[in-house]
Amino acid sequence: MSLAGDFLRWWGAELAALVPVAVRRTLAPSRDRLVAVVSDGAATDATLVREIGGRRASLGPLSTLGARERRRLAAAARAGRLTVTLAPPPAAAVTRRVSLPLAAERDLEAVVGFEMDRLTPFPADALYWRCEIAARRPGQGALDADVVFVPRAPFAGVAAALADAGLPVVGAALPGPDGALLPLRGGAEAAQRRAPRWGARLAWLGAAASVALCAAWAGLALQTLEDRATALEEQALALRRAAVAAQDQRRAAEAADAARLALDLRARTPLAAEALAELSAILPDDAWLSALRLTEEAVEITGHAADAVALVALIDASPGFAAPRFLAPITREPGEAGERFTLTARRAGVGAPVTTP
Repeated sequence: MSLAGDFLRWWGAELAALVPVAVRRTLAPSRDRLVAVVSDGAATDATLVREIGGRRASLGPLSTLGARERRRLAAAARAGRLTVTLAPPPAAAVTRRVSLPLAAERDLEAVVGFEMDRLTPFPADALYWRCEIAARRPGQGALDADVVFVPRAPFAGVAAALADAGLPVVGAALPGPDGALLPLRGGAEAAQRRAPRWGARLAWLGAAASVALCAAWAGLALQTLEDRATALEEQALALRRAAVAAQDQRRAAEAADAARLALDLRARTPLAAEALAELSAILPDDAWLSALRLTEEAVEITGHAADAVALVALIDASPGFAAPRFLAPITREPGEAGERFTLTARRAGVGAPVTTP
């Protein structure tokens, strides 16, 4: 009976994974959390810390976790008893203060998420982010909010390794001033909250079909259950990977390149974050970047804009850059919404700009 018991426990965890997150949270409000602490954006490994009832216990690196412990954690995650949170290094975060209408306070996160393309060089679905009100100005009908964002692409390797272990990341967090983890938006739970109603209905239909299938298989010989369970587990894992890939396909390549460049620049110079934040502030709403290269002497950017020539005056007026110039002719390709440009500018306080061959 042990083989049948193992199968039924595994199949029960699979059925629980099909139940929407909100329903699982209602039925089982007390859940443990597994925090994957990443120390380097280029790494594919993370230190696992399990939080149980306010207590924290380190499980060590994911790469050295035993097979038995991995199966136990994966079963808890599928059943909704364990959530997996990614904790990127604080140095990967960029903070920007933005001004919004006072009415935005009623649904601040929705407003910031909708405006993320304008507030930062990245779309919202390419970031882990959070926002909070820094100041209110009722006399001006405005408020100031601090937006903290972390590009998701540099941590895709860690997220993939966790998913392969049956521990899909459902959220991210950064340590606050008191050491407690502050949640970031952009995880799988947020994506599920934005899913249309038919997604939940399909989940319920899938659960009902799975129950019927389980009942039909109850009469099979016990010696075949283990092989069939393994095959079903592989199929379910392949379907989950395909669903995640479909969600991230939109603008993934461009956002990943830009995010990796931003993190690499931050690792090579302490001024990279300030330069990135200043570019986010001075570029107009109709301009976006597809490549960025930053050295200690100069910055080189490539992208599209409705009026590329106007960028020279905007960058020259910025206190952080000087002597902007184009490195190639401005072009407009058929089907593109804007002019393609490549220009460089000297970092403020540095000598002559570096000549790019």
